Amino acid sequence: LFKYVSFFEMYYKKLDEFKTATAGASYNWEEGFANTAILNRLTIQIMHDGYQVVEKYVADHIFDKKLRKIDNVETTILKLGEVFTKDQIKQAHPQLSDSTINRALASLKEQKKIRPNGTGRSATWVRLVPDELLNSNVKQMNLFDLISENDDL
Repeated sequence: LFKYVSFFEMYYKKLDEFKTATAGASYNWEEGFANTAILNRLTIQIMHDGYQVVEKYVADHIFDKKLRKIDNVETTILKLGEVFTKDQIKQAHPQLSDSTINRALASLKEQKKIRPNGTGRSATWVRLVPDELLNSNVKQMNLFDLISENDDL
C-alpha cells in the first residue's frame, strides 16, 4: 500500500491525533496496562484511507484505458486552460508515452484545435477552440426550478 501512497503524508494529516493516541498508549506502560487500541485504530484508519486512494487510482486507470488515448489528451487540454505545456499533459497522464502525447498534439494541431507557441522543451501550446463545457450557457436545473417552471404552465 505505502509503495503507492505516502504513509508520512497521511500521517502528518493526522499528526495531532497520533500525538494524543501515543500519549494515551504510553500511559501505564511500565505497569503493563498500556491502552494501544486507539493508536491501533488510527493506524488501521490511515491504511484504510490509503487503500481508498489506491482504489481511486485504479478506477481512474481502468477508465483511462477504456478511452482512446488521444481523447484523454484532448479532454485534458480542455481542462488545462488557454496555454499549456506538454509536461502538464504528462503529469495528468503518466501512463502515456512521449510519442503518444506527440501524436495527439500533432493530430490536434492538424485539426486546428491547438497551435505551438515556441519550440523545444520550453514550448507551450495554445488552445484555439473554446471550451464548450466551461463557456456554455447551459444551466443546471434543480428540483425547485422544475417546480417553478411547471407552475408557469
